[in-house]
Amino acid sequence: MKFIISCLLISVLIPEHSFCQTLSAIDTNKYSIHLPDYWKPGNKVWQILNDKLPLVCDELKDKELCGDNCNPKYSIEFEMSEPVILGSYPSHILTANGKESWNIKTTYGFSASLLLLNENNELLIKFILVDFNELWTKTRRIEVQSSTPAQPIQPIKVIALNSVNLSQVPQINPGNNGYSQYRSNNMNNYSSPPTRIDMLGIVDEKIKSL
Repeated sequence: MKFIISCLLISVLIPEHSFCQTLSAIDTNKYSIHLPDYWKPGNKVWQILNDKLPLVCDELKDKELCGDNCNPKYSIEFEMSEPVILGSYPSHILTANGKESWNIKTTYGFSASLLLLNENNELLIKFILVDFNELWTKTRRIEVQSSTPAQPIQPIKVIALNSVNLSQVPQINPGNNGYSQYRSNNMNNYSSPPTRIDMLGIVDEKIKSL
């Protein structure tokens, strides 16, 4: 009982700010990395980032990577945008046994970066992993009930005004499979937009190629 009372007296007598100083002390020799759960502890990506980032970032040179229970001077945060869908393109494969097989290709872009922040959460450096200038494609194969083929669309005449010789007029044939453009456009309803897992998989490949 005396021991318990002594401990209570000590905790009361020690100034409160001393505890705060201990908990909030900045460790200038360490930094942290915060990634989505997609990369579990032990994933190769953690080691790659720990090896590569200090080579291109002076702030992280000779710094030790620490876990969640530290208060480092610098931290690396992950940032990823939502996908921007640029278009879906159906492609007829074949018709057999009363069913049509189609490939639906969805083209999209997105961005992903690593952000270097200081102890005040101020952005110092942005490491771009995936840029909006890069285009990605997700393909989905579907089967639908066959319909009576419509008449082929009349070939479209195209005149290249910037061409030196306008006597050669190219022809664009929309396809010889007997399916109307309306039928093709309806296939866009079956497009499959990229998921967050799809995009994280792309980022994973990018990091592992560093």
